[in-house]
Amino acid sequence: MHRPDYGGLGVERFLGRWRIVLALSALLVAGAAGLPGPALRVAGATSLLPLAEAARPGLAVLAGGQVAISALGSAYGLAALMRHSADLALVDVPYGRPGIAMRTVAQATLAVIAAPGLPRRLTLAELRDILRGRVRNWRSLGGPARPVELVLRAHGSGLRQRLARLAGGPLRTGALTALASGQVADFVRALPGGVGVVEVAFAPRQLVVAVDGRLPWQPDYGLRYPAYALWRQGDVKAQLAADLVAAVAAKRGEGR
Repeated sequence: MHRPDYGGLGVERFLGRWRIVLALSALLVAGAAGLPGPALRVAGATSLLPLAEAARPGLAVLAGGQVAISALGSAYGLAALMRHSADLALVDVPYGRPGIAMRTVAQATLAVIAAPGLPRRLTLAELRDILRGRVRNWRSLGGPARPVELVLRAHGSGLRQRLARLAGGPLRTGALTALASGQVADFVRALPGGVGVVEVAFAPRQLVVAVDGRLPWQPDYGLRYPAYALWRQGDVKAQLAADLVAAVAAKRGEGR
């Protein structure tokens, strides 16, 4: 488990960090040049992987062939789209750039999770204090005398950017980092003072904490936000794929 201090980085610098990843991917593609490729390539946030997989059968019919889905983070999805390594990017941060079309496809729900034995209720203000590093011991929140061990997604994650906006400032330095939301949940479960925020699909129900008295599956829960599909303007197939993803989200109760 790594404890880097990254400081504040923007989306554009995130894109740069994926150039090496995409270059290696290009070498693999070149090595398999004689093989047929997927008819539709979808890349983006791990938070939207369950939605993308639910839409896969319809996407395959729409594309008339195989669909490739990769979820390594919003920055990865954006970089892949820019480099023509993906046709559709599913991201949890808005992104405006000439030549790129965007639409809202779903409402994503976040869940606060904490290790067993820790408080099961937090206010939004207390959550912000945890994210900013202002609260360092659970005793301050009516819990046991244990250090708060915050687990965050690594840079390149749209979720991390969203949490920074929710916190209203820089996130706590020295927090543990994880590459995926499932890994955040694993760390939180294993750490006596563990706490983190993940998409509800990755939240073990027994670890979920109420925020302002509401749980993620209850009405008027506050930690919901829009998710987006991006594609290159003029790509009709990708635009139809975005529409299909939105329809699947609505059927799953995740519509906007």
